[in-house]
Amino acid sequence: MTLQQPWPEGYTINARSPFGPRRHPITGRKSFHHGVDVALPTGTPLVAPADGVIVHKGNGPSGGITLIVKHADNIHTVYYHLQKPSHLAKGAKVERGEVIAYSGNTGASTGPHLHWEVRTSRRFGDTTDPVPFLEAEDTVEDTPVEPTPRPEPVEPNPRPEPVTPVERPTKQPAPKRRIPTPLSPRLQAFFNFRRNLK
Repeated sequence: MTLQQPWPEGYTINARSPFGPRRHPITGRKSFHHGVDVALPTGTPLVAPADGVIVHKGNGPSGGITLIVKHADNIHTVYYHLQKPSHLAKGAKVERGEVIAYSGNTGASTGPHLHWEVRTSRRFGDTTDPVPFLEAEDTVEDTPVEPTPRPEPVEPNPRPEPVTPVERPTKQPAPKRRIPTPLSPRLQAFFNFRRNLK
């Protein structure tokens, strides 16, 4: 079963509070940490990581206000240090992504955070590392990728295309001006006579 991250995007598991042996932040002694811690502001909504049923609502000196959700016979998720008891009743069915509680700072806590466990049963101590459940969900399915088109083979040192010279229009010589031929004395006399008649 894969589980949705119960805390909002943008928050991550504290590197100093993973699942497994660690030095307790309050007592300073080495002890086994049965879950993972995520620093969250008080009142941050937490969602059901999968469909399930509320099987426990409680309050204790260590875990503070607590909630346990059963998702399968061998998968239970546990929430410690809640701001207040869940608004859902014991026995209520929940759907993946539904708000089930709000993070807080109750119980033995050094600051507002969520202590989150995955248990193989409802009993304390029957825990397993929750990270692989989240990692399995975060795996992105392989999607077919369009192959990159291969470029056309290029000839090494290709010969340049021969360049055809552009023919420039030849300059046409300017037309010769005709020089008028002088009139014969007889014609000249005729035109003079006509001019005088006007």
